[in-house]
Amino acid sequence: AEFNTGVDIAANPGSEVVASAPGVVVSIHHDSRWNYEVKIRHNFGYLTVYKGLDRVTVKDDEKVTKGDAIGYLGSPNDSLESVLHYEIFIGVDAQDPLPYISFLAN
Repeated sequence: AEFNTGVDIAANPGSEVVASAPGVVVSIHHDSRWNYEVKIRHNFGYLTVYKGLDRVTVKDDEKVTKGDAIGYLGSPNDSLESVLHYEIFIGVDAQDPLPYISFLAN
């Protein structure tokens, strides 16, 4: 099994995915497993990664604020349910996102 550095959040297909904090879109990538992946750079060296998007509504270098839509969930090829895979990095070090989720949700 692949090491999972983030958290998988189950949601309905087509659910809107929003930025968890203000930042700048630094990467939009597509692959066969996760569909679209969006990376957002934040202040203080933070980077958030959102995987599993079926449709992306932001562009490279776009500034986003907390709560801005960045895309919509699809169904991954190897799963029947839609999953948002969410990761947080400080520099190159992956962080456990669970302590941040309640903080970011406020």
